[in-house]
Amino acid sequence: PLLTKDDIAEMEDLCHQMGKLTHVRVRDKYLLLNRQFHFVPFRRVGSGRLLRMLDGLWDAAERYPAASLVSSADSHQEHLQVMDAVRAHNVEAVIQATDRHRVRSLSALEERERSCNREFSGAVR
Repeated sequence: PLLTKDDIAEMEDLCHQMGKLTHVRVRDKYLLLNRQFHFVPFRRVGSGRLLRMLDGLWDAAERYPAASLVSSADSHQEHLQVMDAVRAHNVEAVIQATDRHRVRSLSALEERERSCNREFSGAVR
């Protein structure tokens, strides 16, 4: 409810730009825009402390392979679903779409961790 028309326009623009950058060769550019996209609503909260904390968490998470486990194309489709809900001013749909987006990334990270653990266990034997 706190997003302004300018916020929504900024998110639309970022989403449009990301749509042009779904190839793996431009993943770094996609991830930069992805961060900007997600921080538009974060800024609306109005807490500098929270923004600094989220910024630090985002920086820490970028060190791990999670960012590359979900393809840019899949991530972009999820962003389009978020934007559909944002444009409709449907808070519940925004929550559901962002939850699916977050859970997909976490699930990919968990699967990668399980796979690495299996490989490590096999190598140690």
